[in-house]
Amino acid sequence: MATFQLNEVIRLYEPCNILLCLLCKAGIKPGNGTVSHFRNQHKFKGNELQQVLTFAASIQHLSDPATVDLPQDGSVAIDGLPQLKGYSCMSCRYMTINRDNAMAHQRTEAHTVVGGPGWTVVTLQSFDSGSTRGTGLSRGTVRWAIVWQGLLGDWQAVCELAKRY
Repeated sequence: MATFQLNEVIRLYEPCNILLCLLCKAGIKPGNGTVSHFRNQHKFKGNELQQVLTFAASIQHLSDPATVDLPQDGSVAIDGLPQLKGYSCMSCRYMTINRDNAMAHQRTEAHTVVGGPGWTVVTLQSFDSGSTRGTGLSRGTVRWAIVWQGLLGDWQAVCELAKRY
């Protein structure tokens, strides 16, 4: 980085009280997780690392992105996290960004579907890092939330999902 700007590197997502790394677009585990993330993933040291750690230490009661309650489905997208095309099972809470996994889920779970594929296309976000968001994931390893950006198709999908719960 030529000039270090803290607000381009890390920010607090207040509704869930978690830190977001704006470089890799993921939630950051609090405490030692913050140190190791910026030291190992982004090779921060010296003043840059100290600024990040001072910022993180200034926030009380940070939540772990791996265990925090996700925003409700249909919430506004979280700025700083990627929005990904995904698939949501019409019979349960299973979500994935991998179409093959969505189809395999339908086969292995034997959900009863009358007409149609048994899943709907949605926009997903996750606090997990890009390295765990990839399409080669084992099913169920990433926790997803369906987001709404004001697009009619996404909103209709959210309404359909809401009817099931």
